[in-house]
Amino acid sequence: MIGTLDNQVIEKFQEFQEKTGKYLDLDIAEVKFDNKFIYNIISEFIKGATPKYSGQPTNTIVIKSGQARGNYNKFDFTKIAYLDIAKVKNIKYLKKGDILINTTGIGTAGRVTLFDLDNNHVSDSHITALRYDLSKINKFYLLNFFINFGFKRLESMAEGSGGQIELSMSKVKNISIAIPQNYNEKYNSYKIQRIIVEFLEHWKLNYTDIFRKIVTRQKPIIEKIKKAIIPATFACEKTLVNSFSKFVIDKGLNINIEDIKFEEIHITKLIEFSKGKNASLYTKNYISQNKGDIPVFSGKTKDNGIMGYVKEDENTYAIDNNIIFMTTVGKYAMTPKLINGKFNLSQNCAIGTQLENMSVEYLFIQIKWLFDRIKKSRHESQDSFTFEELKQDYLKDIKEQEFIILTTSDKIQKLLVEFWGIINNDIDNKFKRFDRISYLTNNIDESFLYRTFSKINWSK
Repeated sequence: MIGTLDNQVIEKFQEFQEKTGKYLDLDIAEVKFDNKFIYNIISEFIKGATPKYSGQPTNTIVIKSGQARGNYNKFDFTKIAYLDIAKVKNIKYLKKGDILINTTGIGTAGRVTLFDLDNNHVSDSHITALRYDLSKINKFYLLNFFINFGFKRLESMAEGSGGQIELSMSKVKNISIAIPQNYNEKYNSYKIQRIIVEFLEHWKLNYTDIFRKIVTRQKPIIEKIKKAIIPATFACEKTLVNSFSKFVIDKGLNINIEDIKFEEIHITKLIEFSKGKNASLYTKNYISQNKGDIPVFSGKTKDNGIMGYVKEDENTYAIDNNIIFMTTVGKYAMTPKLINGKFNLSQNCAIGTQLENMSVEYLFIQIKWLFDRIKKSRHESQDSFTFEELKQDYLKDIKEQEFIILTTSDKIQKLLVEFWGIINNDIDNKFKRFDRISYLTNNIDESFLYRTFSKINWSK
């Protein structure tokens, strides 16, 4: 079966030729493609071996399946494993250009990574390396084909149950791929593959990457601004002063932020931390047998933290208050939430009850800012915290670093909460626009790849 590129791709390729002045003597509309199978172009399917690990560094690194992250040369070597060379007779070294396919596990099987690293590397038994003639098949052409084919499609071809699915190479071998024929003596198949890759890169660089660069440049700036809102307010930074002045004028008030009085108060004089009673009571079994309307919060639950709802009885610890709730262990530790109404605490949670007549919303914002600072400075690599660490270590940090700065005026506190909320809402909307741009540019690139590799006009 012989085919040609999709008409829209041909049109864009001709625009690429005109804009760059390259390959003007190549009539891409006349380039023919052969419908081949992966087994026609891959000479070896090399399954990695179960490695013998060395306790000491050697000259060979083992790439585990979770470390091959997909696309071009993307590997996670946060933790490096070395091969014990003395215990392996025939070492299956990877070669530059190898296409690595993860073969095991939901969320992993089907991930494709182009290997192009220096020095000695091998893969574990959950990765298969596809090796081919690099003088006939362009490695980036093949990588782009697999990116277009898609991780989800490859994963769906795996068999098994639970998380132990396995992607068989017998199925990968029978995947169809369009390979250009030789056009003339100047433009053979390999060179046309390389030119198509260049054309795809030109498209990204001059269209979608322009928008990605805007996001890449602006997002870190906006993130820094968001983190600096509170300290910039206290420091009377000029931009915040001007924004606050406009904010209060619009509300018909005459308040100058530079005239607001602040004072440093230790957190233990404002909030009392305590663990929930019967904290270990709320198991999944208990919740299923005592379904009701009162939410149970868990420190190990993402998003809103609700693990279920129970009815109120003598065993529950129902809190009915506007209160600051936080997790104390696990990767979501030190994540405060402001809760109003009745709720229950599972284990690994704590609450902060305000001791002074102050705006709890203002306290919450301060606590969140404070905890983020402390987590970054003291426990950047730690994701588990005991309640005692929360009660002692962190409060000790707070006192030593004197993060808490508060005004004693409840009215001003609520005004500042509203002001910060407006700014944060504007920033969050910017982040949503960034996410939307990323989503659209990725979709455009995926559509472009799809038209290039999957919309071939086949003829008999």
